[in-house]
Amino acid sequence: MEVLALYDISSLSFSVDDKELKQEIIEKGSRVLGAKKIAIFITDDEGELSPYCIWGFGSRKEDELTFIQLKEMFLEKGNNTFEYNFDTGTIFFEHCHEMNSNREKLFNIFSKRLEDILKRKQYWSYLIYNSNHDALTGLYNRAYFEKCLEHLKESEKDYPVTIISVDLDGLKVINDSMGHDVGDQLIKSAADILEEKAGDMNILARVGGDEFSIIMPRTPEELGENIVNDICKKVDEHNTDNPKFPLNISIGVSTAHNSDKLMDATKEAADSMYRSKLHKEAGTRSQILNTLMAALRERDHITEGHANRLGDLCEKVGKEIGLSHRQLNDLSLLAQVHDLGKVGIPDHILFKEGPLDDEEWKIIKTHSEKGYRIALSSLDMAGVAGLILKHHERWDGKGYPLGLKGEEIPIECRIIAVADAYDAMISDRPYRDAMEKEKAISEIKASSGTQFDPLVVNAFVFVLKKEIAL
Repeated sequence: MEVLALYDISSLSFSVDDKELKQEIIEKGSRVLGAKKIAIFITDDEGELSPYCIWGFGSRKEDELTFIQLKEMFLEKGNNTFEYNFDTGTIFFEHCHEMNSNREKLFNIFSKRLEDILKRKQYWSYLIYNSNHDALTGLYNRAYFEKCLEHLKESEKDYPVTIISVDLDGLKVINDSMGHDVGDQLIKSAADILEEKAGDMNILARVGGDEFSIIMPRTPEELGENIVNDICKKVDEHNTDNPKFPLNISIGVSTAHNSDKLMDATKEAADSMYRSKLHKEAGTRSQILNTLMAALRERDHITEGHANRLGDLCEKVGKEIGLSHRQLNDLSLLAQVHDLGKVGIPDHILFKEGPLDDEEWKIIKTHSEKGYRIALSSLDMAGVAGLILKHHERWDGKGYPLGLKGEEIPIECRIIAVADAYDAMISDRPYRDAMEKEKAISEIKASSGTQFDPLVVNAFVFVLKKEIAL
């Protein structure tokens, strides 16, 4: 064992309870090792750092490099001791290849006590950091944001204070359709933009799931407005580079000129943001849904126009059964959007060449519910949201997700179930070739009364045979 370095513990802060222990460590360090520099570096016989280095300089890469450079300087000196002063403290090197038994015993006790102290301090630092920071983005959290507001109430020198409130629009639709991983990435992208434009002197916090706030001390209204404009420009640049998942934000800004107006400004910034959100909410939802529909059309290209063929078949069967004009309109829209939830299903599952395993089937079956939640967010699709949810129910009650049976299932869903199954059978798939139409019709008829409504099957077969005869 070789003692190479001791670190100046005076740069660490101790609580009242630690004072006695700190004094004991310093006294032992001085008496036993002849120095008041405390944290210890130990090397093995080949000169490599032991795990103790983690509570010396720390684990930062620049600290390791600093230590290596200092070690080389020390070895060049060829002395038994060497001191080096730098910005964050003083390093004392002591070369000690051998220790007598008492010295080694005290050294081991001393190093263990120091390790315990620094581990405890690291743990408390971890707790303090997490109590003030958001885990996903690393920004300050709402608790810290509110502490800063309380502090500013007592600090007139920091006025004017400008508050910016930001909301990430349409996040729920993204989470419901594409999954929380995509939603989390959008949150991180928004956080990065806000952090860049807020600057180091201001306080940026994630105060809610999709909400951020910026406190800008000593910032007049005009400068606050300029920062808002910079944020908007940066978002536009981001969206140009990331058209698949664009950011949509609403922003409000307000300035307090003294502490009495601080909370009013905070509320006004939030109210302004909500007014902006309300004003463009429909447009944002429409933009997101258009993006999702474009993604669905890209996938439909792989199945060569499945939605259009389905719409044509469903309309003919619906008319044969005698559906109302409203039902026919709903059925036509359902044919286009029934698989909307599949935009949130990974491609490696959706287009897998071969049978799906049980876990993959569970994921596939979530698309009905995903599509339902997406449709609810759109005024144009809300009317067929329930139909999207139920389009995989079976006549015998063994479908999903609700297990509905017989006429509990809407007639539009019973029609699309037959048409969807037929079109899937006569189309090429990654895992099989297309089936002949006559064989597909036989398969449909064989499932009448179990998977499919017999009334719909009869009408469907009648329509197909009439087309074949023509």
